[in-house]
Amino acid sequence: MLIVGEVETALLPSPPVSAAAAVRLLALRPGDDVAVTTRPINRAVSPDLSTGLDARLPVRRGAGPRGVGTALTHALITGGQILQSSTFAVLREGESSRRRPWSYYLSRPGTLELLGAAKWPDLAESWLTSDVRSPDFPAINRRLLESVTNAPGLTGPTPFRAPRSSLRWVLRQDEPGVAPGRIAFNIDADGLRTLSLSGTDLDADAAVGFCEDLALHDWLLSTLLRAIDTSGFASADDSAASSRLRPVTDRLLHLWMPAAHGDSTVQPYWEGLERTVGLTRQWNAQVTRIRELDARYSDLPRVPVPAPDAPADGRPRIFISYRTADRSHLPRLLFERINAELPGFRVFYAVKGVKPGADFEEAIRDAIAESVVMLVVIGPTWTPAADGAGIAWLAEDDSVVRSEIRQGLDAGFPIIPILDNNARMPRARDFPADIAKLAAKAGLPIGSQSFDADFQQLREALRELL
Repeated sequence: MLIVGEVETALLPSPPVSAAAAVRLLALRPGDDVAVTTRPINRAVSPDLSTGLDARLPVRRGAGPRGVGTALTHALITGGQILQSSTFAVLREGESSRRRPWSYYLSRPGTLELLGAAKWPDLAESWLTSDVRSPDFPAINRRLLESVTNAPGLTGPTPFRAPRSSLRWVLRQDEPGVAPGRIAFNIDADGLRTLSLSGTDLDADAAVGFCEDLALHDWLLSTLLRAIDTSGFASADDSAASSRLRPVTDRLLHLWMPAAHGDSTVQPYWEGLERTVGLTRQWNAQVTRIRELDARYSDLPRVPVPAPDAPADGRPRIFISYRTADRSHLPRLLFERINAELPGFRVFYAVKGVKPGADFEEAIRDAIAESVVMLVVIGPTWTPAADGAGIAWLAEDDSVVRSEIRQGLDAGFPIIPILDNNARMPRARDFPADIAKLAAKAGLPIGSQSFDADFQQLREALRELL
């Protein structure tokens, strides 16, 4: 038995979309839900679509067996930016040498039964190497990609241009006793990626998921390498290269998470791939080069901060103000994401920034004095009282958050209210008088389901402010 498939990967032709928008784009079949995951990264997967097929499979010599049945296809959007179409089928020996009614094949979705002698090694090799595309999985993938990319909801400029890539793959399950993790990955002269897997430990779903994940990460690496190659990285003016690379690095670096969605059965295959191909080693090496370039030429540290207030390491500081009683994960996520994606900044987050035994109020004052922007996370406990008395806990003179906001307003640097999961921005009358000016600041909603896309807006806002 063989499992064969093909994955096409492309950049979504729009700015990053939210999780809700991805669901709308992938609602391809009425009544069937789009599968959505948000950890460790946003990903949406459409329902499977079935395509009826009756075609001869390629072999090295003579006429190949006839495959009759259906292939399954679905689309994926990862991180609100990367679009994939994936088609696969399980090849089995037919129970009869004669073609059956379509009702028989439709009751076995994702299966092609072979009419005629099946030489599995020959079929596996020919699937990867033959110029004859039969059945034509690339055409099925292109049709689905065009359906998604032509949807009316996609608007706005594409952040950068990147070519599509295709991965053609086969899993041989006709070799009992083969150790898990035997894998062969190649890039042909025309750019087609081919992948051969062997073993009986992977089922169809696990194999499809692994190949989609590999196709995604191969596309990420290829796109980054292409951007470096065309940026003039090695030229005398490396500062221009840094600017050219930024649209790519800003949107792609955080998407590198191999095996983020796979189960334990795919781990040996990832390990085998890393041993032989070293995708992650190559990715990390390029990211290190880019980070070093940014450290030399990025304009982010060149913020006009008065010398006495400059942080010790020369980088401007972002102060995150939040209320512990909100019990929100958002402040921690902002701390981690800004540190990862904006290396030109330091971030003050009280849980991480105040050392045990230190004077808390003094540590807060010092951190605000070193900061050049403040993020105020407004959560569920910021609802004003029904009697018009404002936000009760903020009215307390010893409120830490009130003190932080007052010091930020007095310092005169930019303050961005972050509306946690669509929290409502309080009005001026809801705040104590000494921080009522906060109500005039435009808030930025950041939701748990749309965090990746919302964070892109925050990152651009920080760049523009500073």
